[in-house]
Amino acid sequence: MTPNPSMPLQLADISAGSYKTTATSSPGTTVSQDEIIPPQSGVLQIVNSQLSNIPVAATTFPRFNELPAEIRKEIWELSLNEPRVFWPNDARAGKYYTGVNFAHKPPDVRQVCRESRQVSQARGGFSFRKDDSIMGGLWFDFFSDILYMFSNIGRAYTVAIHNTRNVALVWPDVRVLRNLQRMKEFIREYPKCRRIILISTAGYMDEWSDMEFCPLEEGDYIDYAPEDWESLKDALERSWREEKALRYLGVTEAQLPKIEAMELGSIYDENEEWPELSEE
Repeated sequence: MTPNPSMPLQLADISAGSYKTTATSSPGTTVSQDEIIPPQSGVLQIVNSQLSNIPVAATTFPRFNELPAEIRKEIWELSLNEPRVFWPNDARAGKYYTGVNFAHKPPDVRQVCRESRQVSQARGGFSFRKDDSIMGGLWFDFFSDILYMFSNIGRAYTVAIHNTRNVALVWPDVRVLRNLQRMKEFIREYPKCRRIILISTAGYMDEWSDMEFCPLEEGDYIDYAPEDWESLKDALERSWREEKALRYLGVTEAQLPKIEAMELGSIYDENEEWPELSEE
């Protein structure tokens, strides 16, 4: 609560004696110290205290528009950098749209002002409609959002596939990328991908909930993989980065997507009521 210096502070049933009072700001900085002797009534009343000197954290920034345009743009982009996972799911597919595990809402920052909307428009687009229209689609950020391709299901969401920088795959789908022909097909299908995320699942995956990632260490093992993560990464990168391989793939080493490993887990709502299962 923000202190109000015009509001009297009353402390009742104060024992006789002298007291040292200290007022501090929210970060813990001392702003005033006084030694007070309560009156005989035992009630201490401070009407005009020094609490008005306490700094209060700003909740608005009215001079934001005075910042240089490039700084404002960077701030808007930072507000959009929180990754969200989109998992195509046939169980939620309809006549006009493809299904995903969790229907993320567009970022709130898109509604702040015209400038923030323009920045977001340059970073993403609506996808997951079978006819690639905006109506009924989901907003997908090409730079921060992650497309989790668990299986080779419907390929209708071309906006996300052709523009995403982050593709998450399970081990069987990453393993085949050791084959240069399959890797070339991957690059053709995901032309702007800059990061391949090898997935290890954390227990049961709920297809109807949101998900989050946790980085794996080099010595950790991946689901169904015969080697630890460090060995897998070295083998994949060696097979892609040889000079002959780069010529065949038609890319430079800098254009190859980086590969990393993450543990993927479902996010559960503690207040969610789960349906009872039938014993039949």
